[in-house]
Amino acid sequence: MPTSLPTPAPTSLPTPSPTGSTGRSQLSGRVTDVDGEPVAGVRVEAHGSGLGWAVTDASGAWTIGGLPAGSYRIRFEAFAAGLAPEYWDDAPSMMTGTVVRVAEGEAVAGLDAQLAPGAVVRGRVVDPAGAPVAFATVSVERLDVPGVPPSGAYTDADGTYEVRALAAGTYRLKVVPAPDSGLSTTWWTRTADAAAATPLTLATGQHREGVDVTPLPGSGIAGTVTAPAGVPLEELTVVVQEAGPDGSLRTVGGTTPAADGTYRFTDLAPGTYLVRVEHVDWNGPLLPEYYRDSTSAERAVPVEVTVGEVVGGIDLTPGRAARITGVVTGRDGPVQGVEVTLVPRSGQLGTWGFAETGQAGEFLIGRLPAGRYAVRFALPDGSVRYFRAPSGTTPHLHAATSVRVPAGGSVEITARLRGGPASVG
Repeated sequence: MPTSLPTPAPTSLPTPSPTGSTGRSQLSGRVTDVDGEPVAGVRVEAHGSGLGWAVTDASGAWTIGGLPAGSYRIRFEAFAAGLAPEYWDDAPSMMTGTVVRVAEGEAVAGLDAQLAPGAVVRGRVVDPAGAPVAFATVSVERLDVPGVPPSGAYTDADGTYEVRALAAGTYRLKVVPAPDSGLSTTWWTRTADAAAATPLTLATGQHREGVDVTPLPGSGIAGTVTAPAGVPLEELTVVVQEAGPDGSLRTVGGTTPAADGTYRFTDLAPGTYLVRVEHVDWNGPLLPEYYRDSTSAERAVPVEVTVGEVVGGIDLTPGRAARITGVVTGRDGPVQGVEVTLVPRSGQLGTWGFAETGQAGEFLIGRLPAGRYAVRFALPDGSVRYFRAPSGTTPHLHAATSVRVPAGGSVEITARLRGGPASVG
């Protein structure tokens, strides 16, 4: 029997807990099916000014108590019974659900729900040779109503799956093969583009059979990482990133190079990617490097892969990182809890790196490219100072010393906050 995934709770609010409420208000109601018969075992959740949940008894009744006064939306989920989830009052999503308002100490009753039979989607996932694809994730996403969490299931050993308890509506179906399968994410009927997916329209209680998917061959990227002497390859990670809708980078894969430095991704969807290698330690000895020979995503060379193509020769040679270490002291000794950042003197906007001084006033900022930096100290009282050689500080950035850091080098400074605190714990 295919393994079903329970319908996820909405991600906009945490999962409610029966012990997390501290108020005196109460919500209650009864759940039946379309024939008016009570439904036991339905999970009822209250989301809003407080959080709470209950399970219906044999008569279909439920009560959620201990809630603070405020506004709530009520969700009903009967996955085990194969009934479609809904929000009170007969709404498909949290955004469209009717708001229930309750005063302090008030008991609001009559929040009843009649749950319709859920639709079922069944099918089989096989590879291009016809062999079953086990342990793939099948998810069904609602298209006609925004804000509905996807439902899903895993494929069994024979590639079959079953997604249950779906409300009537229009969906699209996605198959995500297991890692290292050599197959890529595919939308039904067979496309790598979500926008090109074939809509799947379901009626109330419908059993839709034969929704079969043959995932597209995985696209890939391969290459070799060459690390400086003395840096173990097992301390490095190669990551593949793609740009999201808002332009931000999203990591879609990661791996550790093999003993000979080679790496290989084989289950990427067709598209354009950036490839980066980095040390597992944030203040490690190497600079992150993007292909090709860049320390920043802006100057990286994108790698484009097509269906079934593995692009080789994406080699990475990270260089050694520089670092600045030091100690911050006050009138009576080391100062703890000072936030340390670096201001590039190259005209680049913003700051670089971050550290907080320890008990001995010590700090370390690594992963630095060669350059000149002003060292900035932010004290807990909100004041800001900058390092000024040989061991002083100044409140003015223009008067700060430009600390020159050579490629792969280490520079140590001592900064005394004259009149500053002895420690900040």
